[in-house]
Amino acid sequence: MNHRTNENGTQSQPSKAKKLGITVVFVLFVGFVVVLLGYFAEHPRPTPPLPSDEQHAGLNDWKSCQDCHSDQGVSPLPETHPLKKDLCLRCHLPQGSDGGTDR
Repeated sequence: MNHRTNENGTQSQPSKAKKLGITVVFVLFVGFVVVLLGYFAEHPRPTPPLPSDEQHAGLNDWKSCQDCHSDQGVSPLPETHPLKKDLCLRCHLPQGSDGGTDR
């Protein structure tokens, strides 16, 4: 705790008003974080499904994705892609399957 030294050399406790102010700010901050987390839990970023074209038909293994989407492939993942390598089919599901558009 932060103590102040008075003119006579004794230490005084922070005032009740200051303690209350710090508590109120802390509670408001925690409340804001909880609301923000709740919002993002209810509104996840959309995840695009696998394209329904001939190249993606029947994919069921992440290794198949790497043929085209590895760093040396014809369509590498962008640097901004959140996950790499072996997690493709965790988020990207075939169109029409449950969860193919949202995480």
